[in-house]
Amino acid sequence: MNEPGDLDPDVAWYYAKGGERDRLDAACWLEAARTKQIIGSRLDESRLSVVDVGAGPGVYASWLAEAGHEVHVVDPIPLHVEQAEARARELGVSLAGAHVVGEEFTRLMTSAIATGQWRNENRVDGLFTTAYFHRPASWRPS
Repeated sequence: MNEPGDLDPDVAWYYAKGGERDRLDAACWLEAARTKQIIGSRLDESRLSVVDVGAGPGVYASWLAEAGHEVHVVDPIPLHVEQAEARARELGVSLAGAHVVGEEFTRLMTSAIATGQWRNENRVDGLFTTAYFHRPASWRPS
């Protein structure tokens, strides 16, 4: 059995094949359009700092960067991080950061989610937070 935070080998194998890069642009364009609609309904005119956790090949990260937001991508699949960076370059935008999830990131996030507090005691470069954790109900506009 996998430990919490471990990526299932079958999931890693599937994503390492690279098929996610074009999936939302081709066969699943409706999924992409609806997801952008949902995300867009939560945005206002201000420039936001966004962390796209599980960013995949960067479809939404690049879209948000095109809209002027500061976007960081985080994904457990190195190929996805490479593809997200490439997609941003192709669109002429920059990502503020691109990180492959590793054991230390998984440990920190597991602890942060469990406690609601961010602690980077080992001062690992590239691991940061710019926001507090919130309950889903607090995401709704008042």
